[in-house]
Amino acid sequence: MKHQQGKIAFLDTMVHLQEDRRLVTTVYRKPADTDRYLSFSSHHPSMHKRAVVKSLMDRAEKIPTLKSDRIKEKQRVISTLQSNGYPKRFTLEASKPKPPLKEIINVAESERGYSTIPYVSGTSKPIKRVFENHGVKVAFKPYQTMSQMFPKPKDQMDKETRDPVYDILCADCSKSYVGETQKKLLPRKREHQKAVARRQGEKSALADHVIKTNQGIARDVASSRRSVSQGAAQKTAHEKIKKSAAICPSFSAQRLTN
Repeated sequence: MKHQQGKIAFLDTMVHLQEDRRLVTTVYRKPADTDRYLSFSSHHPSMHKRAVVKSLMDRAEKIPTLKSDRIKEKQRVISTLQSNGYPKRFTLEASKPKPPLKEIINVAESERGYSTIPYVSGTSKPIKRVFENHGVKVAFKPYQTMSQMFPKPKDQMDKETRDPVYDILCADCSKSYVGETQKKLLPRKREHQKAVARRQGEKSALADHVIKTNQGIARDVASSRRSVSQGAAQKTAHEKIKKSAAICPSFSAQRLTN
């Protein structure tokens, strides 16, 4: 929600406060909006392109309060879609309201089959007709998407440093802190060190032990050797018990375990 003088934006609606205290709404676009939509020349079924037109024109019809704003918004939609390759005739045709269905469907929806197939021009539509003649509802999906071409744009974390169970020893006694984190081990260790240096016992059970006993912590941090790829379901009962005893405030020994 973004607030400006005399108006406030919420989702795709801008609410204006008029001088007579009336509220008027218009379509809101973010400053970074590029007016880029599904290209008309892209390899998608025509129903997807019609859906783009229908959603934008429905918004232009329903959100603006004043008729002049509705006309202005529709003109902008037509101009924007033309810049994305949509012919004006296609836009006007796709934005027309659909007539009510007169056909009575005898087969219950729960009894109909359903299938999603890749869209290939000239091939998918005949297949769809064959399926629907046998009571199977068919939807199209893109043959190839950007996420399929670039499925993992982010670098993967090293499995050995992901989701570790770690053990930090007290430098002056036999107690140790056992914890687990979804972060890498080194950043989590630094958080403990910072809490100790700033004497913030409420942020770390380890720091709380140091403050109360005036002791130090060992520099070395031992990480559990369990296989991280096995996931949380494969944690040993021993690790869970040690972690619970170390972290839960209801346990004694300054929330540390021997």
